[in-house]
Amino acid sequence: MSQVLPVELLADCLAYCSPADLCSASCASHVLQQEAEAILYRHVVLGSWHTRAVVGSICRRPARATCIRTLDVADLHARSVDLTVLLSKLPKLVSLSLRACNGISLASFPFRLTSLVIHADCDELTAPELARFLETQNQIRKLELVASLDFLRHTNLIASALNSRTTVLPHLQSLRAPRRLVTALIPGRPLQHIAIQHGFTSDDHDDGVVNGSIGFYHSLTQSTAPVLSLSFRCCDGMATLHRLAEVAPQLQKLKLLIHQNAILESFTLVVMVEGNLPIWKANLEALRPQFEMLVLLALQNGAEVDVTASY
Repeated sequence: MSQVLPVELLADCLAYCSPADLCSASCASHVLQQEAEAILYRHVVLGSWHTRAVVGSICRRPARATCIRTLDVADLHARSVDLTVLLSKLPKLVSLSLRACNGISLASFPFRLTSLVIHADCDELTAPELARFLETQNQIRKLELVASLDFLRHTNLIASALNSRTTVLPHLQSLRAPRRLVTALIPGRPLQHIAIQHGFTSDDHDDGVVNGSIGFYHSLTQSTAPVLSLSFRCCDGMATLHRLAEVAPQLQKLKLLIHQNAILESFTLVVMVEGNLPIWKANLEALRPQFEMLVLLALQNGAEVDVTASY
């Protein structure tokens, strides 16, 4: 079969095979083994207890490491030494998701990432270590730092370390992170898609130019590319819409989580606005009755409300 079909066509055929069939095909011939492993190892997800097996497999056949493009580490039991060995052998890795860090040391690795997702815990990563790692990965276009509340102090330190240093992450286009880090990374970078974890409360709106919402709105004007989508938590929906109409005029998609504390209950109102901002900017006052109706509905139901408004 491998002598009849061109390698390109063979790879296309194998792309539709299940992992079990690919494993069987890899035992048939040397050519099939190469092509099947290139597909099997392209996207690797490390679930429970899988890390040592994958490391052992790559150590036995180092060529497999060059096949890996995407790595998702979700193995809560992985040893840091195994993860470090694995990452040091992946020269062509472009997308890394660390949902379990397990004390891993983010050293200088051979790959150049375009996408990085880290679920950070205060006991697993330090601010200087993560800041140094980001400095070595200047090709990243998508960054997500999902931090626990305990880790927020560290993200503030990272924000301070990277503030005004536009030579770090110069190609960043999509960012999800705590607010201080978001505010620090927007200026001088082509940010288009932004999501804030742990958004603004009523105490943050007057919390100075750097820390609070004022600093965030100001940073939006300093992105080198039009901001197209935003997602964050706030307290005053109409005031937020008016401010965004001024600082992000090309915004196309907005998700506001409006948190209000009533006398007897607390609720979160989710409002999705899609379309061209200059168009719905002219309809802001027309949106006010809709906001008031949604707030009333949320109070009556005592639950989260999803609404999409398009113009």
